[in-house]
Amino acid sequence: MIHPQARRDWAQLRFLDFKSVEAYNTALHRIVGQLRFCGPRVTESEMIEKTLETFHPSNMVLQQLYRNNKYKKYSELINVLLAAETQNELLMKNHHMRPVGAQAGPEAHASFRKNFCKDKG
Repeated sequence: MIHPQARRDWAQLRFLDFKSVEAYNTALHRIVGQLRFCGPRVTESEMIEKTLETFHPSNMVLQQLYRNNKYKKYSELINVLLAAETQNELLMKNHHMRPVGAQAGPEAHASFRKNFCKDKG
């Protein structure tokens, strides 16, 4: 009873349907665990291929870059994807703090430095 559902879940699993790499990874491991318990063993290369082939179409260049690295272990790919996601979140956070074209705010100690330099000069 678990096996047909696990096979359907595997067939429908897509990286692009998840909001985070961690959520996708959790779902993939749940499904792979069910499949391993009930029958055919899912290989590392099948997990890698499932992940890469289900990227969002707008990320085809990234898909090719990851594919060219020829990962042998799924854990290597997922670690790279987690690091990339973390880096992207940091870049977006910095972008939202000061969007492109926005003026930088005044420096916190700018007036202190001006007065200090006048007193010394």
